[in-house]
Amino acid sequence: MTREEACKKLQQFTLMILLMVAVPAHAADVEIALINTFGHEGGYQNMRADSGNWTGGKVGKGEQRGTKYGIAAASYPREDIRALTIQRASIIYRRDFWGALRLDDVKSQIIANEIFDAAVNMGTGYQAKALQRAINRAGWPMPPIAVDGAIGPATIARLNFVDQVALYCHLVGLRYDRYARIVAGDPIKEQFFRTWVYRIKDNVRAAVLAMESKRRRT
Repeated sequence: MTREEACKKLQQFTLMILLMVAVPAHAADVEIALINTFGHEGGYQNMRADSGNWTGGKVGKGEQRGTKYGIAAASYPREDIRALTIQRASIIYRRDFWGALRLDDVKSQIIANEIFDAAVNMGTGYQAKALQRAINRAGWPMPPIAVDGAIGPATIARLNFVDQVALYCHLVGLRYDRYARIVAGDPIKEQFFRTWVYRIKDNVRAAVLAMESKRRRT
């Protein structure tokens, strides 16, 4: 990472913390989540070993078109990935990730950020079920909600009810476990593991700082 890139990321990180503290507790804001995720998802990359860069979803299958702002050819084979603008990426994220997971109904910005960022990195299908598992763990010994990947009123109501710190911890734990399982199943993915873990670390740092800032203000 160049000095210019590091300064830009620090600016994004600082802005996100300020916004997270300022946003009222009753509403999560997609703009804040986008700042966080775009801070992780750089510009265009087209590594051959990254299956997401291939329109067929596997290395060597389909065309190698790459990933930009986290929008991958494997998921969006009809998009012109190289020419993708950040505005177009934002539209896709609002529609297919934030909207699909009903994050407008989440009260905690910190929780919404984590759900959204994990979904961008691992897919909404996996993340929806991971979220429901995390909710059940955080809400124990309450009767569990269904782990079916359908984010409806029951999931959102329980999400906003359970202890938010416990929920965040379980979300992060399940995310790390997912990365570890990916590498165990495909050792060539080891080259991405450190980046994935740093992404988790950056998110946790931002969450801790935001919670500490709110604590001091109350």
